[in-house]
Amino acid sequence: MALCPSPLYRKLQFGSAQASGFPTPSTSINTSRLSALLVENDRSLLRKFLIDTLEDKGYTVRTAWNAEEGLRLYCDCAPFSVVLIEHGVPQRDKVKPDYCKHQTGGIELAMAILKKNRSQRMILMAFDYGNADEVPRPAEL
Repeated sequence: MALCPSPLYRKLQFGSAQASGFPTPSTSINTSRLSALLVENDRSLLRKFLIDTLEDKGYTVRTAWNAEEGLRLYCDCAPFSVVLIEHGVPQRDKVKPDYCKHQTGGIELAMAILKKNRSQRMILMAFDYGNADEVPRPAEL
């Protein structure tokens, strides 16, 4: 059984979140609609990996280590095409990610970075806040 990449993976890799029609190597990749990402995660290694990887592809990446900083960056630097949130970051219980729930500022895809040992409560909370999909965090990051 083949695995179907998440919409975020397809969007970052191919410039489109469409479920079918994966581009061939000769296909031109259109990333004009995906310009900026906000990554809210308390793991510095993961933030650095995403910055290095995505900025090399021409994306603008802003990162925050906690929920309060993520909301501040969102307000100061919006619009973002994609918002990546780990719902277990510091201050998450005090600052709700309303910017995902209301889909404001031109967000096309709000994603949750969920921990390897995620609970049902965390998954439900992520989708309650309006996340369109989830991305598992690589164990090594």
